[in-house]
This record gives sequence, structure tokens and C-alpha cells, in this order.
Amino acid sequence: MVNLSTILASNQQISSALPAGLVAIFIGGTSGIGEITVNKFARYTLRPRAYIIGRSQSAAERIISECRILNPEGEYTFIAADIKTSEGLLLLSALMLYSRARFIQNLLPIIKTAPALRRIITVAGGGREGRVYQDDYPARHLSLIKMRAHSIAVITLSIEALAKMAPEVSFIHDYPGTVRTPLIDHDLGIIGVVLRAWLFFFGWWICIPLEECGERHLFMATSARYAPKLSGKGADGVRVEEGEIAEGSNGKLGSGVYSLSSDCESGSAASRKYLAEYRARGLVEDVWKQIDGEIRRIARNREEDA
Repeated sequence: MVNLSTILASNQQISSALPAGLVAIFIGGTSGIGEITVNKFARYTLRPRAYIIGRSQSAAERIISECRILNPEGEYTFIAADIKTSEGLLLLSALMLYSRARFIQNLLPIIKTAPALRRIITVAGGGREGRVYQDDYPARHLSLIKMRAHSIAVITLSIEALAKMAPEVSFIHDYPGTVRTPLIDHDLGIIGVVLRAWLFFFGWWICIPLEECGERHLFMATSARYAPKLSGKGADGVRVEEGEIAEGSNGKLGSGVYSLSSDCESGSAASRKYLAEYRARGLVEDVWKQIDGEIRRIARNREEDA
């Protein structure tokens, strides 16, 4: 486990170790983990530029106001957007798989040319990869339990494919742990009721504090522990001691793709075994072929409807 004291010490070096004017884009940045990470980014960096993509204008105005107090020299821009799917995709798959891949695909050419710190973090279930159903990548016919492990693995495989296209960028798929966010309070139905009751009684022992979660995500975004495969040229991040480079999703140190648990360490041996099997079977390429094919299909349909 990467101790919180280590994380705080690293974050406090950001302003001196990294250049001014760092740019970050937060997709889903108006609530929960996204919001607290925006806050930490503003707190620790010099003259940052933050682009916050989300639904709530009022929440964004509040967050930007708080950031300007923390760091008046920063630039904070809100971009209003909502996730809608009319393309025949399952909503959960659109959120978990295709929208993430499309955001990364669109932003990657810009990120590759950044003069410093080139990194992408996707928050879902890193380190908990499970069985992939190769005949149903969109998970249309899977139960929620099967879909979770399947989608987590597909996310990791997809960023491994993207990392081959951009070895100068580091990619992180992380599991944040159980964090009490507004998303839990808005969860409807019996599952939401049970989850809130469970958190009421056991949350003090189980939940990771939101402040700590924000510190951990800023650490993952800025530490050289998670350097890209092609390191150097300012892309590595805040310096770490020799021997502290993280193990990548393929089991190699500094591989450029990291599947991390809530303690900022590499995932379980079981998840690494699954991923090794999938690589050997060519699923990295197969997953990306399917995701990219769906994205292209949707783009063609929109052009025809225009």
C-alpha cells in the first residue's frame, strides 16, 4: 500500500517539481471523486488550467469559485455536457466502455504533444479484472455481476491497446475503493436503499474519506511512480526513489499501463493472470477492433442522419 503520508509528501512537491501551467481535463468533474480531484489539482499546482466537463452548471460555478480561492492564478473552464445514447448501445456499456474510449481517442493526439506530464486516468475497477465474454463485448446479455468483471477487464485491455499507439503517455485504470459520494445518495431502487443502509452501519470502517481519495488521485496523476513506457522529456512526474516504479498491468515495472487498486498498488494476482491469458489470445487487439468499430459505425450513422 502507498501510505497517505508518502502521497501527501509527493503532492506537496508538485509546485516545485513540475512546470507551471499544467492542463487537466476532468470528465464528470462536478461531483464526487472528479470534484475533489479538481480541488486538489487547484490546491497544489502553479497557474493550472482545468477543464471541467459535467452536467450541473450550478455545481461547476461553486467548484470554480472554490478553486479561485485556492489558486487565483489558475484558469478554470466549465463545459456543459450530458451522456446520452441513442445508438443502440446499452447505457451502462456506453458509460463504462465506449464513451471512455472515445474521450481518450479524441484527446490522445493533444496529450501526446504535451511538453510535460502526459497521463490519462480512468476511474472504474482497476485490479479487479475478471472473465471476458468475447462474444458479447457490449455486455448486452450479461448479468450485472458478470458485466462488472467483464467491463473492468475490457477497459484495461482497451487502454493497453491505446498505449501501443502512444507509448509516451502513461495510462492508469484505478479502483477508488468505497467512497461516499453524491452518486450513492442518488441511487434509486432497492439496491440503493440496501447500499445506503450498509454504509450507514459500516461506512466508518469501510469507506475511504473523500479528501484522501482526492489526494490519491492527484498522486496517481503526477507521480513518476506511474511513468509512461517511453519515459523522460518531462513526462514522468514528481520524482520517486529508485525501486519505487510501479508494476504495470503486464507485470513489468514501468510498462506505461497500470491497473491499480484503492491503495495505489497493482491489482491482484488473479486479475494479472486473466490479463496475461487475454493478451496471449490476442484480445487486446480484438477488444480495440470492436470498440473502434462501434465508434466508427455510430459516426457514420450520424453523418448519414445529418
